[in-house]
Amino acid sequence: MQVASWKDIVSLYELDTGDHDIRFLHKLSDHHIYPDRMKKMKVKIAAQVFSRSVYSVMIALSKYGNCRPPTAQETAILFTLLIIYSTA
Repeated sequence: MQVASWKDIVSLYELDTGDHDIRFLHKLSDHHIYPDRMKKMKVKIAAQVFSRSVYSVMIALSKYGNCRPPTAQETAILFTLLIIYSTA
């Protein structure tokens, strides 16, 4: 059974906002990731989280980086399905 996890997105965001000078996910903020900090539920916010750029960084880090949660690949597959259906 495959499982996608919001924890993978949180881990990716926390890795991206860590103690380094370069951010890959510059459009994401705490308002996108942490439910208690969301001002309103908006489709635009969800679209920014489930975007091609977040997907690309997740795939790269899960394959080649230090970010290897056991469900990262499955979460990336969910991103692929969402991207395909949003562009169809």
